[in-house]
Amino acid sequence: MSIKSNILTNKKYHLIIFGICITIFIAIIFIKPIATSLVKIGDNWQTNASHQTVSKVIPIQKIKFSRDPRTLQEQLHTYLVQNHLDAVAITTVNGSKTPMIVANGNISNFSNDKLNEHSVFQVGSIQKNFHGDNYSKVN
Repeated sequence: MSIKSNILTNKKYHLIIFGICITIFIAIIFIKPIATSLVKIGDNWQTNASHQTVSKVIPIQKIKFSRDPRTLQEQLHTYLVQNHLDAVAITTVNGSKTPMIVANGNISNFSNDKLNEHSVFQVGSIQKNFHGDNYSKVN
């Protein structure tokens, strides 16, 4: 007898083939919902991330400030308070490669980063260090 006819007539082989089919069927039943839920989680995460927006986006503004350091500091502080800002990114000239963060009227270099109206900062770290209400005048 050939192997083919032996498999077709032997009940032991029938049980093995039936067991393999049941195992595959059960695996499909349990794995498909898990895989589908993982894909949905990924889709939700991607959708939520792409829909996150900043509540108030202000485009880049050109403002002329004084060159005198004391007057400049007062003007920057006033600008922050009037606009309810904790910090603002500025550049000294058009196209400057060394933008700065201004908070409380104090200037900090923010080098090696390109800033524009779509730039995102770690607001928590800026807020912990700088608040517009804690202004102290330079004498």
